[in-house]
Amino acid sequence: MKYIQKGAEPQNLTAWRNTQKALGVNCHFDALRAPAKPETHQSLLDDQGWICCYCCQEITEKLSHIEHFDPQSLTKDAQGNNPASVTYQNLLASCGPLPTDPNDPNQRRTFPKHCGDYRKDNIIPISPLDSNCESYFVYNISTGDIEADLKQSPQHQKEADRTIKVLNLNDEDIKRKRLDALYGFLLEHDIQDPQDAALLLTVCYQKEKDGDGHYKFDPFCVAIAYFLRSEFGLP
Repeated sequence: MKYIQKGAEPQNLTAWRNTQKALGVNCHFDALRAPAKPETHQSLLDDQGWICCYCCQEITEKLSHIEHFDPQSLTKDAQGNNPASVTYQNLLASCGPLPTDPNDPNQRRTFPKHCGDYRKDNIIPISPLDSNCESYFVYNISTGDIEADLKQSPQHQKEADRTIKVLNLNDEDIKRKRLDALYGFLLEHDIQDPQDAALLLTVCYQKEKDGDGHYKFDPFCVAIAYFLRSEFGLP
């Protein structure tokens, strides 16, 4: 999990929500349409550097969905309105749906067995909007597992374990992708000493512009950053 610094709420989303609240009807996510919905999705991807809000794998517009950190089922009122479900601070971009056969447009979409769709309506103890969220976790460089940091308090360890379980962040596919990202990073960079590692650690937290003009983080950059810190004794 990587800390997400939110940008400003898209103007079309604010305007749409305010209009629906004034009308007193249909102020909920299912009623949200263009231009507000795709603009919001794009803005979330830009905020996150085009990585999943929970597992940190690379995502695209087609291979991601708008996620509600506070579940919609817990924030709607008696009339069915739900301003929290269309408030930017409660919205994230999570991985899924999975790729489908381009020759079969009617194929039923499925979602990965982790992250946003997997958690259903379960509460997530640790939010990627918490600036300290990364400190709750460590990574097993041998297995690809994400684990609770045993240096944290028992309560924080419990919250980390619960977050990992609710989001299934040790799904076998995700563990393999973490390791692939790490090994690929090590093959790309010749790290000789702590100075090299410190420079690369800074790079891990910088977005790079791609050919489409999007500013992106490297997938699983937080796991890579953990390796650099632990392997080279960096703070």
